[in-house]
Amino acid sequence: MGKKYDYDYIIIGSGPAGSTLGLELARAGRSVAIIENRFFGGSNIATSKVPGRATFDFSHTYSHILSFPELKNQEVRYNLPAIPARQYQTITRLSRTLVDELKGAGVVCVEGFATFSNAHTVMVGKKQYTAAYFIIATGAHASCERITGVAFVNHFTPATAIRLTMRPKVAAVVGGGASGVEIAEYYAELGVKVLLFEKGERLVANEDPEVGEVLTRYFTDQHGITVLTGCEVHAIEEDELSQKVVFSYKGTNKMVRVDCIVLATGTAPNTERLNLEAAGVKYSEKGVTVNKYFETSARNIYAIGDCLGYRPSPDRANLEALSLASGLINKNRVPANYSGLMRTIMTYPEVAAIGYTESQLIKKRRKYNRALIPLRDTEASAIYRFDYGFVKILAERTGHILGATVVAPGAELIMAEIALALRHNLTVLELASTPHPLNSYGYIVKLAAKELLTNKKAKAPAPIIVREPVRKPAPRSGHSGPVNKPSAPLKAPAVKKLAKPEVHLEPHLAGRLKPKLPLNPLRPLKALHPLRPIKSRADDETDVPLLLQDTGPKPDISLLKEKPVTKPVVNPTVGPAVKPPAKPAMKPAVRPVVKPAARPLVKPAVKPIQNISNKTIPVIISENPTPISVPIKFTP
Repeated sequence: MGKKYDYDYIIIGSGPAGSTLGLELARAGRSVAIIENRFFGGSNIATSKVPGRATFDFSHTYSHILSFPELKNQEVRYNLPAIPARQYQTITRLSRTLVDELKGAGVVCVEGFATFSNAHTVMVGKKQYTAAYFIIATGAHASCERITGVAFVNHFTPATAIRLTMRPKVAAVVGGGASGVEIAEYYAELGVKVLLFEKGERLVANEDPEVGEVLTRYFTDQHGITVLTGCEVHAIEEDELSQKVVFSYKGTNKMVRVDCIVLATGTAPNTERLNLEAAGVKYSEKGVTVNKYFETSARNIYAIGDCLGYRPSPDRANLEALSLASGLINKNRVPANYSGLMRTIMTYPEVAAIGYTESQLIKKRRKYNRALIPLRDTEASAIYRFDYGFVKILAERTGHILGATVVAPGAELIMAEIALALRHNLTVLELASTPHPLNSYGYIVKLAAKELLTNKKAKAPAPIIVREPVRKPAPRSGHSGPVNKPSAPLKAPAVKKLAKPEVHLEPHLAGRLKPKLPLNPLRPLKALHPLRPIKSRADDETDVPLLLQDTGPKPDISLLKEKPVTKPVVNPTVGPAVKPPAKPAMKPAVRPVVKPAARPLVKPAVKPIQNISNKTIPVIISENPTPISVPIKFTP
């Protein structure tokens, strides 16, 4: 392949899909080139998730600091122009790191825009590149063409909305999806009055309805955001004073003046300039058409990532890249396994979801059990003074998880264990029996799993039968006297069947939990070693901690005892019997147990605890002589 074509594989796009696939193919010995038009790393590093997370992290922290009553009278300022400056530094550093990693693996990085000439040739400017196989991983961009006046009015997209250097007074965010709610909360946390327009009946319509309800209540109560659901925006306008949003709400047309407009109405795949017709690749407005193995209508061209028309997700793109790399390297056709793939929204509280939603299960007519636990039922809610959120788990009657949604601070970390259970076919029984930190938000997963177990509709597994293993008695390792072997083999005791074994963790779930290994009920220490003094660990190797002891049948201790020495019989005709000389190896008939002299216990000196409750600890709050701030100018 290398002699006929310039490269074995040419990847168009260097986002999570393209860069991951390029690294895997290059490490397998293939010749690979990646063509990128902008920053290496794609929209994930340049415009989407990476700069967004860095920006939202700052705004969430700033808003969280202001929520403390201890800082109510303190003035906290921020430097708005420093936010995009930090974004650019993060983007540049990560992009350079990715380029170095690609070049280190042997991948050729080409800057420019690729256009197909035929199925094996692309043009980048005036230069031509050929390859045996092509992979399209061009990603997606913001789309807002359905609104009138977009081409004539200055507006922001979710990628550009986080680059503001001047704070507006009133902002309108059109679109209540994932990116729309993120931008709306970001502006509100900076002190901007926000109007959020959503065409559907609730925010984040693709997820469970409880997500939209919690976010609407939190936005209204904590940030003063005006959420208008069931509201369709028709046009945007602009004059010398301000910008206008024309919309219909409850059957009437209305107009509102704002300082800036953010359009977060969706995305479209980046396919219009690739000239896919010349390569024989079929596509539509939704994205490139592929089968479950990511094969397009052209035999040597594949497509992965956001260009397929799904909701933009770097995690999904990375998963598809690994799946395709496995198929190309191993020369097999295996579809991607999306089980456990997480959908996230970077608000505060965070939103994380996996698997099916409740509406999807109803549409598929699948039977399921449902558990929804509000965040206020945890101790962490009272500790951190936050109760906006919940955990919702959908499971089959057998306990296998079908889907879950978490709305809470750190929802991604909380959802990780549920995603693990879903992907590896674990049940809510394992979740309920897993220890969780009591004073953390993650404890709510345990509460939801217990709720599913106590559901009357749930089927409990068959009772567990625990069988005790048979163990032969072994002599003590430190014993030097004679041991009498039994003349007949020992009979094993009758096998006992226990319906509910002892489980130290969650005893009330022991009857339902199906263990990986058989459980042996623990016995008290006295019952295991009757009438046997324990001198030390070195003298008795069978003396192990209680939790590590074998709990089999008790050995016959009488077999391990020394045979008592009888007194010699005196014959009166012969005379008294002469006692043989005592051998040093022989032991007396009666071996008294000599206890060592007790050592006096020396108690360490106890230092008295000083009572410092009446003392006062001074708190020094240093003021910044040069506060980081910029003047804010508003349009009159």
